[in-house]
Amino acid sequence: MLKFIFGFIPVPVFIVHSLKHDWQAGVSYGLFVLIRQGYEHDEGLIEHELVHCKQFYFVSFFFLALMVGLGAPVESLPLCMLAHPVLTRVPIYRYWIEVFAYRKQSKFTENPFMSSMKYAERIKKLYGLPESVTKNVVEDIL
Repeated sequence: MLKFIFGFIPVPVFIVHSLKHDWQAGVSYGLFVLIRQGYEHDEGLIEHELVHCKQFYFVSFFFLALMVGLGAPVESLPLCMLAHPVLTRVPIYRYWIEVFAYRKQSKFTENPFMSSMKYAERIKKLYGLPESVTKNVVEDIL
């Protein structure tokens, strides 16, 4: 299937049999999304992954504008496209990109508060983030 972000950027969404981790139902690679078979109708999950695509583009173009402003050529875009994947290794950055994605995903559930509690546990458990970073996660998602 094909989805659009920012109203005009196409993002292919591929349905796959498996992903890198058993706990993953979807993953964004910036330019495209992979959804585990069986979750292809989970609009909240798809929207969660599309938030990550938006983050990828936003950060890439932010760094491109910064580099061009500092005198680098526009051809620096491929290098700038590495910024988001590298930044996901920084705990506080990873925390906030997940909070924004789960916040979007919770809008597709019947009980956003209960969903935010479930998503908070996922953020704490699955992403290896320190407790000091995740202490207010439920409030941040809501």
